[in-house]
Amino acid sequence: MTIICHDCQTGTPIADHLEDAELEECACPCGGETFTVGVGYAMNTANEVRWISLGLRCVADGTLGVYTDWKIDYAPTRHLLPT
Repeated sequence: MTIICHDCQTGTPIADHLEDAELEECACPCGGETFTVGVGYAMNTANEVRWISLGLRCVADGTLGVYTDWKIDYAPTRHLLPT
């Protein structure tokens, strides 16, 4: 999955291994389709990634939401964290 910068149109990958995913476009309840993006990582006690959540904030009205999340059930997971 790739997010695309609204200003410069540069794409940044934020997930891999999406062969089985059902990807869809998203929109805010207000109809807005431009968002600021936040990626959250929940770690387990072994300091491995357990969940990845994708949060979006609509730039039109400021509504926040978690649009998807992934449970990670393998290790090691260090490659999933931003560098």
